[in-house]
Amino acid sequence: MKGKTSKRWRQMETTNPAFPAILIAVMCGAAMLQYTEFVFVSARDDNGRTFDIPMWRVHMGSACLGALAFMIALFCFEALERRSKSLALRLTVPWIPLVGITGVATIIHIPIAIVILCSLVYGVWAYRRFRAMRFGVE
Repeated sequence: MKGKTSKRWRQMETTNPAFPAILIAVMCGAAMLQYTEFVFVSARDDNGRTFDIPMWRVHMGSACLGALAFMIALFCFEALERRSKSLALRLTVPWIPLVGITGVATIIHIPIAIVILCSLVYGVWAYRRFRAMRFGVE
């Protein structure tokens, strides 16, 4: 009886292959954000001065590039795992508004608290939608 119970338990135990892909894509996005911040701080003209760009614009531009790197990495992981570019595209399209809000905040000054709050709320919704689409619940 013990063998049947452990076999049944293994069948009920499900893995979440979406989590490592999301986690690695988030790390790619964070790396891009840090890299662009580093490049801007290190960039100097011939006189040794940094460029006259407002810091809010630098931070939002870095966040936009980080969100874009996240989406590209997620698309690549899904395309490799699913072997379907159209399915991978359908799974990554819900993340586009994160790139959009940071892109708009780069052009016009939107307070960072609003951008973070909107991104967190939308990010939770997009993750839930991503999981539902990935596991065929939708």
